[in-house]
Amino acid sequence: MRVFDSFAHHPDEVSADLAAARSLVELGRRVIAVFQPSDLARLDAFGVDFGKALAGCDQVVLTDSTRGVPSAALELLSAHVTSAGGSVQHILRDRIDAAMRAAEMAGPGDVVVLLGSGDLVESGPALLATLGTLVAPAA
Repeated sequence: MRVFDSFAHHPDEVSADLAAARSLVELGRRVIAVFQPSDLARLDAFGVDFGKALAGCDQVVLTDSTRGVPSAALELLSAHVTSAGGSVQHILRDRIDAAMRAAEMAGPGDVVVLLGSGDLVESGPALLATLGTLVAPAA
């Protein structure tokens, strides 16, 4: 399993990073994204495009931004992802909870990508710690 942190905060960047992640997985394995929008204004401007971009992975976990995005906006983004053919598995306001949930969803050979320009990167150690308890070390 691989974990990547991305500063992507524009739909084109999200699409490019998820396409790169997709190129790393073997057939039958998944790309799981944790997406932190930077703020409500960006979601208002790019929500549909973010939905299309996030549909490029297999499963999505949405989380809140440091500026506070209303739950209704995250629900609308989830609907955009679904209408573009994607799958939002969870909306978790707490970023560490979101990263840990992605770790719990991931399996061997999957790629987990943390996407966003906020403090989501600080959730990386929790994600890696959760993965460490879920994945048995190779003998």
